[in-house]
Amino acid sequence: MSNIVKIGNRYYDLSPNNTSFLQTCQELRALGIKNWYWPLEICYPQLGVQDIDPYKKDITEEEIGKLIIECKHNPIFFFRNVARVPVRGIGNKQPILHRASAALLWCMINSIDVILCQP
Repeated sequence: MSNIVKIGNRYYDLSPNNTSFLQTCQELRALGIKNWYWPLEICYPQLGVQDIDPYKKDITEEEIGKLIIECKHNPIFFFRNVARVPVRGIGNKQPILHRASAALLWCMINSIDVILCQP
């Protein structure tokens, strides 16, 4: 079960199933970033989307609709809970968030051109 908190007029899931998002947020918090929790935002916590596994075999049409609504209004939710990266020989894995990829996602969501170069 998720741990949803309200900060200001927004809701945040402080126990996401993708732990790399929580680890990165804790790192941002340790660095003194005021809005460290932004990658954990949930737009529609009343729908219970934070507890839906989009890859379960018996997902209902209602759950799919709830996920679509959340993903449409909250792209970071899509990257945190729905997106999978194909890895040869292993299958599909959840994306890993770190400071560079968080900055990249934030820029993309806010329509800012960016080039990310990492070793």
